[in-house]
Amino acid sequence: MSTARTHRLGVPRPKPPTEYPASPVLPVSAEAFLVFGSASADTSPEPVDPATVDFDPGSHNVDEVKDFVTLYPETTSLILELESNGKDRSTLVDWLIDFDPNG
Repeated sequence: MSTARTHRLGVPRPKPPTEYPASPVLPVSAEAFLVFGSASADTSPEPVDPATVDFDPGSHNVDEVKDFVTLYPETTSLILELESNGKDRSTLVDWLIDFDPNG
């Protein structure tokens, strides 16, 4: 009797691969940062013009909005205005009002 496993139709099953291909290394975008990362002390992003920011705080949770504002402090007043006119989450609005990028 054969010890090889067979498909229910009697066809031999293929052997599983012994090696798997390496995972691709992808560059990390700002969006990925908001979801997976945190700011490190040795990186400082380029300043952005608040008038050109395409970030809707209502589409993100509170922690993601805080991470974005921490990364781009020049957008604080814009994000505060958008949040106040949108979901108006009191904890986030209070945090934005008290936010000090220097400490």
